[in-house]
Amino acid sequence: MKNITNTVHSSASAIIAVSNLSKLYDKHRVVDNLSFTIQSGQTLGLLGPNGAGKSTTMRILMGLSRPSAGKATILGFDLQKETKKIHNQIGVVFEKPNLFENLSGYQNLAIFCRLYNQPLTNIQPLLERMNLWERAHDPLKEYSKGMKQRILILRALIHSPKILFLDEPCSG
Repeated sequence: MKNITNTVHSSASAIIAVSNLSKLYDKHRVVDNLSFTIQSGQTLGLLGPNGAGKSTTMRILMGLSRPSAGKATILGFDLQKETKKIHNQIGVVFEKPNLFENLSGYQNLAIFCRLYNQPLTNIQPLLERMNLWERAHDPLKEYSKGMKQRILILRALIHSPKILFLDEPCSG
């Protein structure tokens, strides 16, 4: 992953600011001196071939992997020092589904409502919006791949995060 040039906004007001971020696995440089800023309301897509460092960059920004070099801030919090403060502010849809297949869509979302101290009353309107309410109490193992993907997206939104990370969100 190489530099993304964005000189329109200052990093002081950015919700995400990345400066000279690099990641090495063994001696292979996966992310190479990446710098960019994202302002509130902006959308950024990372495009590139397999192995280009897109998912690695996202994992670093979510606090799931440490960079080899560089600095990043999320909502003003230093990613290296204040990772726990960031986790309640972000929603994540991972590339690989990580759902509880024997539980219903409703039950999967209820788990995350409880984790984020959100009322269970948040679930029905979200399921209705995604046309899943009629199947809310069916086990996920009976859902299509696309329906499971919608549950993953709802799960990422259940706590109204300020930032949403989507890794291959259209794979379903």
